[in-house]
Amino acid sequence: MGTAPAAQGLGIGGVLLRRCLREQHAAGLSHTQIGWVGPVPFYATAAGARIERVFFLYQKNL
Repeated sequence: MGTAPAAQGLGIGGVLLRRCLREQHAAGLSHTQIGWVGPVPFYATAAGARIERVFFLYQKNL
């Protein structure tokens, strides 16, 4: 999910997120996982999300 840079900070992303979650709830889902989320504060504020798993990406230049 993403919001166009010009529209960031206007609340559009939060509205879209909550609508998606409502539709999933209406479809019978009780839990949702959002993979590779960022920024975490946005999701925590907009939907009360919490961090459940953390993955680290390591890279080595050869």
